[in-house]
Amino acid sequence: MKKLFLAGAFALCGCLFAAEDGLLAHWSFDDDTTDGLKSSVGDYVLKSRKKADFSTVRFVKGVRGNAIEFLPGNQVHYALPPMQLTDIKPPFTFACWLKKTQEEPKRAIICATASDPFDFGFEFSWMYKMGAFRRGDRSKSLMKGAMSIGKWQHLAVTCDGKEMKLYIDARLIETKDVSGIEFPPVPKKESAYRFTVGQYPTNWNAYGFTGMLDDLFIYSRALSAEEIGNLSLFGTPDGDKKK
Repeated sequence: MKKLFLAGAFALCGCLFAAEDGLLAHWSFDDDTTDGLKSSVGDYVLKSRKKADFSTVRFVKGVRGNAIEFLPGNQVHYALPPMQLTDIKPPFTFACWLKKTQEEPKRAIICATASDPFDFGFEFSWMYKMGAFRRGDRSKSLMKGAMSIGKWQHLAVTCDGKEMKLYIDARLIETKDVSGIEFPPVPKKESAYRFTVGQYPTNWNAYGFTGMLDDLFIYSRALSAEEIGNLSLFGTPDGDKKK
């Protein structure tokens, strides 16, 4: 009986720790099909916003397990239902592995709730070989170069409410003071602005991501530099290699 109690206590502690580490969503793309991309936590499922040609999407070998690849000409708009993951505000972390396979488009969405500089929502993207986290005007956005075509790179943005930091391949390359700046969510009346991955649905399909994405993480806390390094190396911020 005592052994069962201890086992239950350890299991409960493990669940509490897992819940407290701040992981909101994680798309590994390891066990998905093209018609639905499921997060390992939070029960978030990305589905196409409209009838789509899935021949432009496939799964390939990634950094760890599978990655999703968006081929040239892709117009699949993967999105969550309205108002899911649109109320993201500091503290937060966005991180993923990406491999762009061609120069165009020069501005490519990794994930976003708004593709233009509104005060609400966000855009985590590749922009003219810069990693970018955009919201509002440039005073509220962070963009910096050092991205390349044709190779896997790890991109991460953290924000603790005072500073926003951009990491490329686990190296801090830019810091921005965001103290006093508000991060309002997408208003309920703007429910068309949904959390999307890989392609934002503009009328001219201008911001599609051409290339591969792997291990897209969203945290409700700002990971430290050491944790970003562990996340890029092991797929977990605590340094224990993910199996």
